[in-house]
Amino acid sequence: MIGLPPLMAGAVKHGLHALPWREPLPASLEDEAAWIEHYRQMLSARLDRLEAFLEKTKGKS
Repeated sequence: MIGLPPLMAGAVKHGLHALPWREPLPASLEDEAAWIEHYRQMLSARLDRLEAFLEKTKGKS
């Protein structure tokens, strides 16, 4: 499982105010994009399963 994106990982240990303000480097931006894409796909799959469940149980009480 992928954890926090690299730029945010230090925030967990030291708080958000500990992160220095800087422009992301291209490599960091690619890492962030990969992290976002991973979670986008995971959320999409979960929402698809929820939709299928709701359609299957529609009208049942």
